[in-house]
Amino acid sequence: MNASRNFVEDHWLGAYAAGQLPVGLSLMIAAHIDMCPELTTKLHSFETVGAALLEDFEDAPQISYDMLTELLNRIEEQEMSFPNLRDVDPKPDAAKQDLFPDPIKRFLGHGFEQARWRFAGPGSVISHLWQDEDNGRLWMFRSKGGTVTPVHSHSGIEWTLILQGGYSTKEGSFREGDLHQVDETDEHQPIMDKGEDCVCLVFTEGPTIYSEFLPKIMQKYTGI
Repeated sequence: MNASRNFVEDHWLGAYAAGQLPVGLSLMIAAHIDMCPELTTKLHSFETVGAALLEDFEDAPQISYDMLTELLNRIEEQEMSFPNLRDVDPKPDAAKQDLFPDPIKRFLGHGFEQARWRFAGPGSVISHLWQDEDNGRLWMFRSKGGTVTPVHSHSGIEWTLILQGGYSTKEGSFREGDLHQVDETDEHQPIMDKGEDCVCLVFTEGPTIYSEFLPKIMQKYTGI
C-alpha cells in the first residue's frame, strides 16, 4: 500500500509555471519537482495552458499592446533573477552523495557537505543558506530520529521540503520528497521519525513564533 504523498498545491505550481513567485518559493518548488519527477507532467500542463492564454491575450481586443508588453517584461524579469533550472547535467557520483536537489546546488554554488551548521537545541542543528531583502529565508534543519521540536507557529508562510528521513505533525506524516506547507494560522510540533536523521530544506517569510521561554531564548542565537 503506497502512502499518500504531500505535493505542492496546484495553485502554487501554476504560479510557478507562470513565473509569478519570488525567488525563495520558486527555489522550493524547483527542488520539490527535482525530488518528485511525477510532478513534471503536471508542470508541463500548466506551462502549456499558460502559453495558450498568452496567445489568446494577443488576439483579444481588450488587451492592449502596452499591457501585453508589460506582462512579457515581467516574465522576463523573473527569469533573469532566477537560475536556469533546465538542462541540468549533474555528475552521477556526486549526486548520489549530496542531499541537495540540483536547483539548490546550482543556486547556492555548493553542495550539502559545504553547509555550515549551528546548535539549535537538543538533537538539532540548523544551517542558514540564503536571505532576500524582504526577510524571506532559506535554511535547513537536521534532527536526530525521535527528536520532538518545540510547539510553534509562524509569522508568514513556512514551506518544508524533506530531504532525508521524515516527521509527523497533526497534519499527517511527511517523508522524503514531501513538501509541508503551513502559514501563520497553523501551530504545530513536528516529531522526527525514529531511525535516521531528518534533514529538511525550509523557506520562511518571517520569524518563527514560539510560546515557550527556552525556545524564545534560543531564537536569538539561531535567527529563525
